[in-house]
Amino acid sequence: MSFEIKSLSPKNQDDFFSLFEADNFGHSRAWGNCYCRYYQTSCSFEEWMNRSARFNREDAIKAIQAGDMWGFLAYEDNKCVGWLNASSIINYPRILADLPKKYHDSKIALTICFVIEESNRQKKVASRLLDHAIEYFFSQGYLAMISFPREMKLAEQNYRGFRKMYLDRGYTEVEEGIFLLKKAI
Repeated sequence: MSFEIKSLSPKNQDDFFSLFEADNFGHSRAWGNCYCRYYQTSCSFEEWMNRSARFNREDAIKAIQAGDMWGFLAYEDNKCVGWLNASSIINYPRILADLPKKYHDSKIALTICFVIEESNRQKKVASRLLDHAIEYFFSQGYLAMISFPREMKLAEQNYRGFRKMYLDRGYTEVEEGIFLLKKAI
């Protein structure tokens, strides 16, 4: 079996959409409507709740085409089996509003959402995506990476990743709920 990770682009956006449009959200149906746009918007929560799946999909298409939505897709035997939403922290206005100013730096990357195809869960796809993101961002001159894992009772609901996954890669909890990995100098 071959495994490959590719950056999201207009050329492979249909693979991204296939993850959201397949039945991968039985544990939380509304998540399939998000298309990973929630954290990259600044609308009010009420406005967000009124956005349709179609609106979010169109918004994602525009953002991908413009290069404003970024992340990584995992493929096994040429089939897309996973997604990691990852980019500079400044591309996530909903998070910036609640994040201490010292983290408002374009050279800090954020990993925020993992979507793993249901039959590939518990197979380390998220870990491989995270490893790739760490290697990529540090090779691009980023100084640090940040994450906000939350432990939910249902494993499927841990879309931000598991604390252990980050800790195993050298992240430290710098403030309650904020995990940071700094580039080795």
